[in-house]
Parts: sequence; C-alpha cells; structure tokens
Amino acid sequence: MPKTSPASSHPSFPPHRGDKGGAPSAFPLLGGARGGLLLLLVLLLAANLLLGSVSLAEVPSATASYILWQLRLPEVLMALAAGIALSLSGLVMQTLMGNPLADPSVLGVTTGASLGSGLVMLAGGAFGLAAVQSAAAVGLQLSAFAAAFAAAMTVTGVLLFFSRRVENRTTLLLVGVMLNFLLSSAIGVMTFYASADGIQRFAVWGLGSLGGVSLSLSCAVLIVVIICALLLTVFCNPLNAFLFGETYVATVGYNVRRHRTSLLLAVSFLCALVTSFCGPIAFVGLAVPHLARALRATDSHRVLIPAVVLLGGIVMLACRLLCILPSVFWGTGILPVNVLTPLFGAPVVLWVLLRRP
Repeated sequence: MPKTSPASSHPSFPPHRGDKGGAPSAFPLLGGARGGLLLLLVLLLAANLLLGSVSLAEVPSATASYILWQLRLPEVLMALAAGIALSLSGLVMQTLMGNPLADPSVLGVTTGASLGSGLVMLAGGAFGLAAVQSAAAVGLQLSAFAAAFAAAMTVTGVLLFFSRRVENRTTLLLVGVMLNFLLSSAIGVMTFYASADGIQRFAVWGLGSLGGVSLSLSCAVLIVVIICALLLTVFCNPLNAFLFGETYVATVGYNVRRHRTSLLLAVSFLCALVTSFCGPIAFVGLAVPHLARALRATDSHRVLIPAVVLLGGIVMLACRLLCILPSVFWGTGILPVNVLTPLFGAPVVLWVLLRRP
C-alpha cells in the first residue's frame, strides 16, 4: 500500500475545536470581530506614538520630529516585534511539548541569552577578562546584544543536537530544564563575584526594555520577525498533527524529528533575537496563545498563527503604554516592561489552571 502523503492526509485529521469545515480561508482573520483587533492595534500604535513624558505640541517641530522618529517609533516597532515573536514562540512550544504552560523560556534559550549578556556586564568585572572589558568599553549595549544572541543560538545548537537523538518530547523538555539549571548556575557565579555597577546594569537589562535601538535596527528586527511568522504558516498542518501526539504525526506521514527540529530552530531564533535586544520578557509567550484560543474558539494553527500575531502586538503595545503612563501624568520614570507583563500573564495562567479538569 502506498504511503499516505502529509498533504493528502490533512483532511483526515480529527476536527479541531471551532473548525467549520470546507476550504480554509487564506486570511482567516479578516472580517467580523477580527476587525476590532486590527482597530485596537492601530489605536494603540497611535497612542504609543503620541503619548510620552514630553508633549509633542509643546516643543519645536525639529525636536518633536526627533522624539517621534528616533525615540518613540523604534520602541513601538520593537514592541511589535517582541510581542509577535514571543507569542508565536509560545504557541509553537505549547503545541510541540503538549503542555499548556510551556513558553519560550522552557528550553533554556532565554537563560542562554541572559548568560551571554552577563558575560559582558558581569564577567569582565568579576574575573578581569580583558577581552570582555575591552568589548564593553567599545560599546556595552552592542556587545551585550551580540553576546546574548550568540549564547542563545549556542543553546539552540545544543537543543537541536538532542532533538535529533531523543525519542519523545518529554525527554527534550527535561533536557531544556537541565540546561536552564546549568545556565542559571553560571549566571549566579558571575553575579556573586561581579562589581556593583555590573550587577546594576545586568539587573536593569533583566527587567526588560524596548528602547536603546535605532529606527533602522528596529525595522530590520520587525521585518525578520514577520518573515519568520510567514514561514511558520507553512507548518500549519504539521502543528495541527502535533496536537494529537507524535505517534499521530508519524502516522499521517510526517517526519517527527525533522519537523520538531525545524520548529525548535524557528522558535529559538525568534526568542534569541528578541531577548538579546529587549531582555527576558516574561509571560507574553505563555499567555497570548491561550487568549487567541479563547477568542477564536479553535485549536487550528491556520487560524491561531494570525491571531497570536495580532494579539502579541496588541499586548506588548498595551504594556508599553502602561509603562510610560507614570511619566505622562506624574513626571516619574518609565517602568520596565517586566514589571507589567506578569500582571497580565499571571491571571491568564491561573485561568488556564482552573479550566483544566
């Protein structure tokens, strides 16, 4: 009997919650209530650009133009990129691991980025590493970005090595947990011996920030994230199959290890990219996929991927807006992103736990 191809086997998938049958729309989020999400996204974009510690109407036009184009717009674009990347990563991780509480940090990629940043901010002062200190002198922020991304992708390489050799996702999840422990231990050692200035810089980076990047760089990051989102749509059918377990994935003709490895690479790259620029942003990747499932009443990734793209951008723009409100109304400093994301994500996690039988 000839082997069933993945494409021909897709119609035989068990029906997903909320699916209505028939040919799937190429743009499942256009029209109906989805227009409300687009409108909300546009309103949040406008609010983030217009509101700030300095009123654009009260400064000269040249200053207003600089604030708008060189300070606020890069942060807004980075917020969009971070929200989309982390939300997509969380969706894929929850599907691959079969765990509703999985998020982009579960495999140690975020901790790897933290280790890379710590090498620049902490290790130079802690152990007198001349190369690290000279790199930091050239440009601490750029050095931290490069080191965080390199370390995160190194962790990704380790994960891909194990992904091609382990038999099931539970074992891979345990590998990620052990990597988290090892990397956290290394960060703890560096923190213990680091200088006070290094610890302060590292603590601020760990609270998350959307600023400090140029307009061209934030545009480039957003474009890369959008391209990755479009590429992930190619994996809608395999992701739908992973919902029913790896045995089912193999039954319908997909190569489990190859697809799992490809998806892990995409998730790790997105997570490394965002964490290296913004720091470890918590709860967005965990909570947004659940909001998308609740809003769309389906588990089909053909619908969920566009949904988490929109909702991820909305959530991060809303968090940034809330972060700057104290400076708008009271003239105080701008809050770090990670101060507010748990206030949004923790209730969603509790809701997920209470809904489980």
